Amino acid sequence: TFRKLAAGHAGTTCGISTDDRLFCWGYGNSGNLGNGQTTYSHVPVEVSGGHRWKDVGVGTWHTCGVTTDGAGYCWGDGSYGSFGNGSSSQWSTVPVPVTMPAGVQFDAITAGEVWFTCALATTGQAYCWGSNSGGVIGNGTTSGTYTLPTEVVGGHTFTSISAGQDHVCAIASGGAAYCWGWNGEGQLGTGDDSSTLSRSGTPVLVAGGHAFMEIKAGEYFTCALIDDGISWGPAYCWGAGGRGQLGNGTEEWALSPSAVDGGMYYESIDAGVEHACAITNWGAIYCWGRNGYNDPLGVGSTEDHITRPAWAGGGLD
Repeated sequence: TFRKLAAGHAGTTCGISTDDRLFCWGYGNSGNLGNGQTTYSHVPVEVSGGHRWKDVGVGTWHTCGVTTDGAGYCWGDGSYGSFGNGSSSQWSTVPVPVTMPAGVQFDAITAGEVWFTCALATTGQAYCWGSNSGGVIGNGTTSGTYTLPTEVVGGHTFTSISAGQDHVCAIASGGAAYCWGWNGEGQLGTGDDSSTLSRSGTPVLVAGGHAFMEIKAGEYFTCALIDDGISWGPAYCWGAGGRGQLGNGTEEWALSPSAVDGGMYYESIDAGVEHACAITNWGAIYCWGRNGYNDPLGVGSTEDHITRPAWAGGGLD
């Protein structure tokens, strides 16, 4: 029985069981299943090492997790420093310890699609490492490789963090959202496009003055849930919208948060490559964005893309 799932771009999925064991399945050719093999698995296989886990993040070619005692581990393709252990080119089929900053324990971790990783300390500081494409490390620079955890600048205390293709977003204490990295499609949500803010190596405030309770970075867009003081809220998305992934009824980009159509309240949301799905406060799943062949959104249609939330999930709660 799983209590947490994470899925990656290349086809790897991992889940933490209710007894804190970590299992992965799907694509494993880079060693990103963590079971000592470099092969696919059609069934869940337990990650090696005998650790107990509290969080997991799956990138395209690498996977990282946080143990219940706050230590970070990564495995798979560690190119460009994405393992955070001082190496820029290591591969491993089993978990490799992240070199932890002195006195720091991690609480959450997220793996970016292009060889970078970010984590939150138990005290709320964000750390990132790996390829700094566009400024995803958040230390004020916009290039280079960082093989060790590097603290994100700005003095913010964050409660959650999410890494996308080449940008990162996080929610600060109090609910304000900040993003950093590439902004070519407006995925940072500042109201600026690439002509005025092509990238940011430091966290920039998401426009609109909203307080958020959950945020997820997709490939070139971002979605978040408004914190209305209860355990659910309306959804907003911003960034690239050409496949309807913003859920606002258009195929246009949005440079700042745009309300998802339908007026529904959601308790959880996630963003993929060109689609998003969310769970309502009554337990139904709605999805929007790129669909097409074989109905990957699960909404009973093979329409190429769907610009508004469509009911999915086969009636399951």
